[in-house]
Amino acid sequence: ACTPAAPQAAPAQQPYQPREVPMKLTTSDGYTLAYTYTPPFDPKGAPGAILLHQLNRDRHDYDQFGPRLADQGFGVIAIDSRGHGESSGKWEEFSNADFQDIVNDIDSAKEFLKTQGIDTTRLVLIGASVNANAAIKYAVKDHDVKTLIALSPGIEYRGIKTSGAIMSAPANTWLVAAADDDYSEQSVIELSRINPAVGTKIYPAGGHGTFMLSSTDLPQDIFAWVKDA
Repeated sequence: ACTPAAPQAAPAQQPYQPREVPMKLTTSDGYTLAYTYTPPFDPKGAPGAILLHQLNRDRHDYDQFGPRLADQGFGVIAIDSRGHGESSGKWEEFSNADFQDIVNDIDSAKEFLKTQGIDTTRLVLIGASVNANAAIKYAVKDHDVKTLIALSPGIEYRGIKTSGAIMSAPANTWLVAAADDDYSEQSVIELSRINPAVGTKIYPAGGHGTFMLSSTDLPQDIFAWVKDA
């Protein structure tokens, strides 16, 4: 009698890697944006995540975190916001009105995710510092943002105010700061007073914005927060 062949073991799943695409996004108002896209294992219908760095930094602040978020099943795009990194413009020359238009960068990132088969009706939006404020502002107008995470937000950065917008923030909103970053800590306390429904986290120490990704348990805490996104 023939002996059935033993079943072959499934190939080991490879860790996800960022996919650098040699093109740039173009915003509705004419800026070109550099980005890094990390696809999930199965991009079809996967939720999307948009990552925004802080002032005078770039998308590479998320080089370690982005692939780990993709491991959780998200299609992840990290962008150089206008005036930063390899994107067009110079933030040092921006007026407060120019900073208001960062929301157009987020729109472009969302449209890119759509082209990759990502479900952009279930967006996670993570922004740091001035881009935390921009993320709050954006989430108020786009209800596809189901999870909003603001790292070191301020009551006002570069003319982007949050005290009014926070009242209309998504139900799944999380404001994060470190106690050694006084302005951001006080801003988180004040914003949570205005809207007690938002979640908050104050680390004992950790610095500003994306620096908390390497100095605190922030990555693991984010994974827990977005688990049901």
